[in-house]
Amino acid sequence: MRSNAIKFSLLPLAILSQFMLPVLAIAEPAAPESAPSAGLEEIVVTATRRSERLQDVPVSVIAFSQEKMDEQGLRNIDDLSRLSPGLAFQRNGMSSSGNYNDESSDINIRGVDSTAGTSTTGIYIDDTPIQTRHIGFGSINAFPQLFDIDRVEVLRGPQGTLFGAGAEGGAVRFISPEPDLNKATGYFRGDAAVTDGGSPSHEGGFAVGAPIIDGVLAFRFSASIRRDGGWVDRSAYTLTPNSSVPLPTPVSGVTTEPNSNSWNTVTARLAVKWQVNDALEITPSVYFQHLQISDTAAYWVSLSNASSNIYRNGNAGTNPSNDPFSLSAIKVQWDLGFASLFSNTAYYNRNQSGTSDYTQYLRATWNSFGELPNTFPPPGARGWANFEDDQRNFYQEIRLASKDTEARIVWNGGLFYSHLSENVPESIYDPTLNQEVINYTGGAYSVCFPAQPCPGGLIYNGPIDNVVDKQIAGG
Repeated sequence: MRSNAIKFSLLPLAILSQFMLPVLAIAEPAAPESAPSAGLEEIVVTATRRSERLQDVPVSVIAFSQEKMDEQGLRNIDDLSRLSPGLAFQRNGMSSSGNYNDESSDINIRGVDSTAGTSTTGIYIDDTPIQTRHIGFGSINAFPQLFDIDRVEVLRGPQGTLFGAGAEGGAVRFISPEPDLNKATGYFRGDAAVTDGGSPSHEGGFAVGAPIIDGVLAFRFSASIRRDGGWVDRSAYTLTPNSSVPLPTPVSGVTTEPNSNSWNTVTARLAVKWQVNDALEITPSVYFQHLQISDTAAYWVSLSNASSNIYRNGNAGTNPSNDPFSLSAIKVQWDLGFASLFSNTAYYNRNQSGTSDYTQYLRATWNSFGELPNTFPPPGARGWANFEDDQRNFYQEIRLASKDTEARIVWNGGLFYSHLSENVPESIYDPTLNQEVINYTGGAYSVCFPAQPCPGGLIYNGPIDNVVDKQIAGG
């Protein structure tokens, strides 16, 4: 939600108690800028691909546990970035590259940023990177919700040695809790809120875990659903001549869809841990998330009144985004005595799609050729662009690391292979524009060239914009 773009306040309502049983008390978070707690705490992170106390890690790390995120009301990457010095995050829905899609975003650490090609900030769910490649307008990063997360680690500074390409500025790691082989665990969270000038928000979710065979086999399952209420109304408008500018000014009319820019997110995760023997454990897991955005938070200044928390847009159509993805992984950890062997095999499957309202954009384009009287579309006009971000990524990583973190020489070596396939197709439609141009010009011009109707209103079709990355690394 673009709370940074407007005057927006969220008033939490304590309608449900939050309670959490101890799950994995690994990381009690503390940014260096945070006030020290009353007691002495030991913070354990895996920023160097091994479990270490935070004070022993030779990199700049900020760690947040689920308990701390709950205390501070952190629910998504937008919230997390506000408490992470050096981490910059913003939604790009109202930018030229955002195409009205509020899921479009830019993330960087310490200013190391790129809006083309591979990412400069690694986004990890456990040990698997999920950041996208910037191919075109449809390339959009996915971020997991902050529900049933053991901790989040923000690693500031270049992380290429341990996290490979795409982490020149740093990495953000979302670490999931593991099943407990010895005791049952549980977590529940329920929230509700109201938005000043908008619709209510709410969230509910639970996590349960228990041994199936004590000390040998255990599971953990979690599920959540969240709705972020909208606060921008879609509105019909009329045009009033304005003597100060050559174009008429839109004047607010009837609200056609109140609070249209709501978000809905569903998550589910299942993990099973098998302690084969004292030295070997295997943990398969599946994470699923489905994000649906109903419309953009971009609003028209001429139709809005910010001082009264009234925000409206006059778009001819909505700008929805639909983003389901799944991450399946098998983690193997083997204690060899002198060292620890780690293997992670993962498959990331994503099929994001979005629609951007192009009604006004298309008319502004053809108006630049002098083919239309103004950029405001007539009643009934409708143009749009369809975008997708399809990803099919396979990862295999094997690491061998020394166990004694107190030794004079601490070593870590491994192999990494990935096969990443991403396709960002685009198509643009407007069944009404062609006739509009012909009517205005008396048939001298047409949207399509040579001058003839566009079949089905299809102005542009780009079904394939595919990049395949193969990486093999060792060190």
